Amino acid sequence: MPIEFGINDMLERLNDRYRWPVRYYDGQPSVEVILEDGEKTDVLFSTKDKYLIPELVHEYYNNGYTILVSRVQQIHKDVIRLAKIVNNFCGCEVNINAYFGRGTKSISFPPHQHEYAVLVKNVSGVSEWEIGNDKHTLANQNVLYFDAFVDHAVTKIIEPKFTLTCNLVGGNNV
Repeated sequence: MPIEFGINDMLERLNDRYRWPVRYYDGQPSVEVILEDGEKTDVLFSTKDKYLIPELVHEYYNNGYTILVSRVQQIHKDVIRLAKIVNNFCGCEVNINAYFGRGTKSISFPPHQHEYAVLVKNVSGVSEWEIGNDKHTLANQNVLYFDAFVDHAVTKIIEPKFTLTCNLVGGNNV
């Protein structure tokens, strides 16, 4: 299933600063920048009103950092359709996050794992992944899947990338 929502569309949506609080009701951050050491920061938010500063997002992205935007499953018709397809197939709640970056300052987190399975949909760009002991190149509209508790990391961004991670929370993971 092709996705027609890309980096420029995401950057445009981030201009609506009041849509993006520092954290959602359950404490999950809405927009983060991944730093060189793989740590995340909420430096993209005003200390005064706690809402996003879109110009900072653009600046960090243009300077080569990877941006993480959480809970985007309702942001565009193609992403809504992807969430429905994955939900129907897996029978579980789907939380979709968007990652986009150039890879010149930061790429991703160091190898890590989650307590849920993950389906990764590449929208654009090319990146290299390590999943368990295997290496994968993600390009075009490719998809990767890995089970819960499997180490994974993006190790290289070859061309500026935009990926959607479908976190399969609860239910019967594939």
